[in-house]
Amino acid sequence: MRSKAILSVLIGLALLLSFSVAVKDAKADALLFPWIVKSSQVSTLVSVVNTAEKDPGVLPMEVLHYQYWYKKSTANTQTEACDNISFKRPTSKDDIVTFDAAGNINGGKALFNDPGAGTWKGGPSYGTQSFKLNVESPRRAFLIVDNNTPALALSDTNVDGTLYGEAMVVELVGGAAWGYIAYNPSGGETEDQNARVRFGDMLDVLGEVIGIDETTQTVLLPPDTIITRFFMTPISDEYWVAPNQRAGNLNTRIQLCLDPTQTGGCTQGGIYDNDEGKIDFEKKKDIVCTSADDLVKLMTEASYNTFKATGGQGWSYIITLPGTLHDDFDMIIGKLELTTTGVTIDGKTVPGTLNNFLWIRDSETVTDCVGINCIHNETAY
Repeated sequence: MRSKAILSVLIGLALLLSFSVAVKDAKADALLFPWIVKSSQVSTLVSVVNTAEKDPGVLPMEVLHYQYWYKKSTANTQTEACDNISFKRPTSKDDIVTFDAAGNINGGKALFNDPGAGTWKGGPSYGTQSFKLNVESPRRAFLIVDNNTPALALSDTNVDGTLYGEAMVVELVGGAAWGYIAYNPSGGETEDQNARVRFGDMLDVLGEVIGIDETTQTVLLPPDTIITRFFMTPISDEYWVAPNQRAGNLNTRIQLCLDPTQTGGCTQGGIYDNDEGKIDFEKKKDIVCTSADDLVKLMTEASYNTFKATGGQGWSYIITLPGTLHDDFDMIIGKLELTTTGVTIDGKTVPGTLNNFLWIRDSETVTDCVGINCIHNETAY
């Protein structure tokens, strides 16, 4: 045990040192929008801000690189791999562009009367160019946006931290919506515009990625009242190996856990009900590329029915495990609590629909909890 602990410390220090070098020498910036939803009734409005600029004498036009990784078919199953499409679109210093990735609004072209990228100083118009995911609906996907493009690279202004993004997922019929801020990891790449992009654990300044050595937790509202849906996107942990996140077969497992270990394991799967009772089950679910699934898919049917029959809420730890189809360790996880109609909570009727989205987070970079009963069960590093 002592030798393993020492080895873990040395590995952790080596990773930290290597990451610090990556940050110092980093060049291009990249964003990850982990959840893109496309259907005839649901749109994802994506906003991208760029602050990098080219030198006046540089000939290539300033552009950003957009790459969608989308499920191969409209079935969008948990273990289905993804294909990709990519393209470049104009940009300029301090430019913002917003578009509907689903293409339902304005055909995926720039929204809100956008004149283009710096047209006031001679920059290009977006014209009729679309930013949409141009495949059949419905589809789930993730989107990578980077500024590792020729003009910005030649000017050496596309440093880490020059991109920012937000997304809003909109239900077009009822108007319900939820959103998130795009993940911008620490570090970047100095290679060509098709270089790998690294989004793995320990590059997540705000704990956006759940790594194999991390444990986090979540509340589970009463399933007879509120639908709980998890949005899951596996993240490559192969920091130095191409293509890294630019792949369609990334595979990580997720498990709801009653009794986690300090190193990210689980001695007993399950959830707690609101009377401190244990509903135990073992289900380690493979997720490939990206997926969105209701709570029942992460539980056994019997355990879900037991939980639902309580009429109450519960909670659980969440851990990630290496995938069985492709050996990845990390995952980005979101939780959507929703209703499709009005709902009554303890006698109080809420006539509209609910849409509450939470990005589930954890970070090894914060101070460890001290004690044996820590709910935020950090690693022993």
